[in-house]
Amino acid sequence: MQTEARPATEDNYFVCSVCGLREKYHVECDSIKRFGLRFLEKVYFVKDGSGEDLGGFAVGSDCSVCRRAVCHASECSVFYAKRFCKACFVQHSLQFPPQMRQAFGK
Repeated sequence: MQTEARPATEDNYFVCSVCGLREKYHVECDSIKRFGLRFLEKVYFVKDGSGEDLGGFAVGSDCSVCRRAVCHASECSVFYAKRFCKACFVQHSLQFPPQMRQAFGK
């Protein structure tokens, strides 16, 4: 299911609810047609800051349980079919495979 990209306005900043990372994002989307990118989740996409249109990266997503914004750093979130923030992963840790619980420190 493809969702329509929502362009950022002047004040659109992604802020991770776990680590506080703050980054201005270009669009919130699940694909970037121009670059042939298709994500498995809706992401906050940051353009390359070089001034040239060379691409960018997905800085974060919303947790599938609590809907808080979380960056893609392994200390802040985990992706297992859906994105989970650290708190929701810990709260529901028994629903994940043992290898994932070990890798995430639970």
